[in-house]
This record gives sequence, structure tokens and C-alpha cells, in this order.
Amino acid sequence: MKLLFGLILILVFQSVALYDVQNVIGTHEIKDFKLTRCIGTDGDPINLENVTITIGNEVKPVVTGVFSTEIDLYPPLKVSTLLERKIFFWIVMPCVNNMGTCTFNDICKYSRPVGEACPAVFKNLPCRCPVKKGTYQIPPRISNVFKESVIFSGEYKGTINIFSNGTRLACYDTSFKIYDA
Repeated sequence: MKLLFGLILILVFQSVALYDVQNVIGTHEIKDFKLTRCIGTDGDPINLENVTITIGNEVKPVVTGVFSTEIDLYPPLKVSTLLERKIFFWIVMPCVNNMGTCTFNDICKYSRPVGEACPAVFKNLPCRCPVKKGTYQIPPRISNVFKESVIFSGEYKGTINIFSNGTRLACYDTSFKIYDA
């Protein structure tokens, strides 16, 4: 269930300038959100467009945008993230509860089991591997499938890489600021 959104959330929130965001919802505010492909990765088969991120009333990330893949995505899909927070200088954030600088050897393990129906909120989105090539619209309410997480104010930057059997499928850089609202 969480596979596609999990991939997007990792791409965007942890480490990933297509779109500027200025939203105040709940107790936090995200500003100056930037999401760009890493240098030299224009030919990678996974693409994100028009991505926005906000923090909802329950301190849950809300992500919208368009996810597309030019190839079918089969397990294992390895995802590595680097997340840094500026505290006078950049500090690498450790991996805590799957947030921060983490490596997921197969993100497909987080998907809905075979034979289990995808939730209605997913509509035409895949909720398990394999993900067929195509373009998928990410609706904002899909973030409600995630557990609450602690979000600290500050300036963040990061990078995410996605691989399949050693072949890079995507690389994105991100930067954003989180403020107490």
C-alpha cells in the first residue's frame, strides 16, 4: 500500500527546482522547497514533477505531484537517502524510524502484500511491486497512511538515489526550511 507514496515521500521529504512551496498548516510551515534532478541524471527512468509538500495538522507530511517511470519497476528497489540539517554547519541526520540518512535495500518490502486490496485512496496508483511503467498522479490525502513523525524546525538539504540491481533509476537533490508556525 505504501510503496509508491513511500518512494515519493522518501524522495521528497528526506533528501529531494521544480516547485516552490509556502503553506501554513497545523504547527509547522515549509518554505523554499526545491526538488531537482542530480547533475547528469536527465536520462534516468524515474521522474517527479510538480511536487509539493506540506505538514498537516497531525504533523504528517502531505505530498502531491506526478510520479512517472519509463520502465516497469521490479524488486529489489534499493533507496539510499542523505539528509542534513543546518545547525551552524551541516550535520548528517541519522536514520531514526526510517527517517533521515537511511538505506532501504528493498522499498518493495513496505508495499501492500499480494492478494490484499489496495485502499480506495490509491485509485489508479500501484500499492505494491512491480510498478508498471506509466504516469501517476499523487493525491494529497494519500499521506494519511503514514505514522506521525517528529519534525524539527530548521534548514534541510539532502539527496536520494534509487537503484535496481546496481543500475541507477533516479537521483534527486532537495532543500527546504521548516518553521514553527
